[in-house]
Amino acid sequence: MDTAKGVWRTGLIAVLMVALVALVCHAQWLPKMRPKGQKKAGPPPGSPAGKARKAGFTAAKSQKSGPLSTAKVTVQGLRVVREGYGGDEWGNTELKPLNAHEKGTTLAFLVVMPNGGLIDLDEDASKVNAFTDNTGKNLLEKRQFGEPGFGDFLEISEDGKACMIDIEGGGIPSKGAMGIKASGTLAFKTATQKKDFMQKDVPFIVGSKINAGSVSFEIAEVGKPEWGDAQLEINLKTQQDISAVAEIKFLDATGQEIESNLSSWGSMGFGNRMTYQQSYTLAEKVNGGTILVSIWTDMKTQTIPFNINTGLGL
Repeated sequence: MDTAKGVWRTGLIAVLMVALVALVCHAQWLPKMRPKGQKKAGPPPGSPAGKARKAGFTAAKSQKSGPLSTAKVTVQGLRVVREGYGGDEWGNTELKPLNAHEKGTTLAFLVVMPNGGLIDLDEDASKVNAFTDNTGKNLLEKRQFGEPGFGDFLEISEDGKACMIDIEGGGIPSKGAMGIKASGTLAFKTATQKKDFMQKDVPFIVGSKINAGSVSFEIAEVGKPEWGDAQLEINLKTQQDISAVAEIKFLDATGQEIESNLSSWGSMGFGNRMTYQQSYTLAEKVNGGTILVSIWTDMKTQTIPFNINTGLGL
């Protein structure tokens, strides 16, 4: 009996350890593939910001710089909603005010940098210090979906000169409140200069290597996409820091660019031992070609402090 209990305990511990590892990996696997309109950054693919986002990675390391003294911050929107009506055990609301899926307050503001070069917002280095109404009530209360703070609707303009940012909290202003206040610091990754690395005659097969200066990729998967009209899907992976990757293109044997789109991307791992993956869908089915990787060469972090005090009249 003691032996049976020991085996049972050992088996239970093993199951719990596997579940814990799976949970951590799931948390670390962060595909930034969101529905249209809910993309973390959603500029057109041809823009400087769009090219950085198309590469599929948020900048992690860069040369540091000081505050952006020329940046301008203006409030562009304010939404306050209470609970809806009805629902189910999964938290889905039957009748939603303003089609909002959760109670709370959202403040949208625009950051304009005349010199351009906005690539992405470094959320780890950015911070919301306070989000309150004018009576001092904290609006950064727990949300039903997501964490309070910067929202998921960050967008950067095609010219790289402007960024729209949301602050979201689960709290709503007190009755009689006349305004909203928000303060904190934004840390932007900025760059304007790139260097291209071109590798010709790459077989589009599993295991093929692509060297792009400080970053080396390997083709992890190749095949027909599970959905859509694309003819080929190529998954690239790397264990190196890819924060400076601006864009990746695919060329055919004649040197003509093959129409491609980033279909998904993400990261998985622990601490500094990370694996980054990105999948591209191609409009043509080809056996090989040239892969062009563009790298930002002057990426740096620039900070913008913000202090917003707004009423209903924007």
